[in-house]
Amino acid sequence: ANIGDRAFNSCRSLVNLNFPKSLTDISRGAFANCSSLESVTFAEGIKSIGYEYEGDNTSSSEGAFQNCSALKQIVFAKGLEKICQNTFSGCSSLAEVVIPEGVIFIGRNAFNRCSKLTSVSLPSSLISCSTTPFSGCNKLSSVKCEALLPPTLADGLLPLDDMGLALKRPLSVPEWTLNSYKLTRGWAAFA
Repeated sequence: ANIGDRAFNSCRSLVNLNFPKSLTDISRGAFANCSSLESVTFAEGIKSIGYEYEGDNTSSSEGAFQNCSALKQIVFAKGLEKICQNTFSGCSSLAEVVIPEGVIFIGRNAFNRCSKLTSVSLPSSLISCSTTPFSGCNKLSSVKCEALLPPTLADGLLPLDDMGLALKRPLSVPEWTLNSYKLTRGWAAFA
């Protein structure tokens, strides 16, 4: 099952969402602008959240939960593989994100402008990040990446933002992988 484009967009009465195991995909803008939404719990069936646009066409790239300004808690489940473009962009009350094992891709600006975000944990399964998935997260102070090989970064840009703020943030990686991260374009800025 899937929740279609803009299905519940701007539904201001939603406060908590608990998705069933039968749900596999949530499309673009499905819950965008739900200003009262505080928590989202995903079941094990979901594989992908949102939609990743090709090229530079981002004008209509509304994220699945974009601008849910009251969203404080996201509980991801096993089985999730992709968090796509702008999915949680503008979720300004979100303070912590733990991306579960199994996620292989994080899309462009996926957590853009999450202004209260202070902590991010990336799984060992992460293979690639699109352009600047954590741009505009100026309070981000703790970044942990469990990937044994540094995830590929689109355009070689910093994985957190496009303003060079990574230099001020510590990156925690498995000890034996430190040299790989130091030698990898984009991740080397943390070293």
